[in-house]
Amino acid sequence: MSAAAGPVIGGVLVAHLGWRAVFFLTVLPALVTGVLALAVRVPIATQAAPRTPSAGATDRSLSARLDLPGACLLAVALLCLVHTLVALPERGWTVVTATGAVAAAAACAAFLHQERRSASPLLPLGFLGSPPVAAALAVLLSASAAMFGALFVSTYFLQDVLGLDPL
Repeated sequence: MSAAAGPVIGGVLVAHLGWRAVFFLTVLPALVTGVLALAVRVPIATQAAPRTPSAGATDRSLSARLDLPGACLLAVALLCLVHTLVALPERGWTVVTATGAVAAAAACAAFLHQERRSASPLLPLGFLGSPPVAAALAVLLSASAAMFGALFVSTYFLQDVLGLDPL
């Protein structure tokens, strides 16, 4: 539904309120997701004692807490990266954009360091080394790049070449 409704709702918002209005659509889902991530604990199997067939699913403990330092470092890394990528085309390489790129790289390095030493990382680094996971991520990246690339080019063509409004 979001793939079908998103461009229409986005077009209405951009046509009537400006392009910045589309970012307000993410506020409520982000708040709900953040509260749920902090509140919900998913049970995981304990590894202290071996399971017996009769124990079943009753031998569960609460999962470790959310890695808040890792989440903050990831948010800072993405914030700096997006700011740099947005500012780069209009300003070029200035002190601000270079500082943003360096800050993004430093925050990414700090995030990787945090994830390696965290008891409950946001992204277990060994998970990415698995061949099936790496292959699935490569396919996902390729499909997403093709889809979003086509949407970007078609939006650019419709608005800037043909002169149509966002809606």
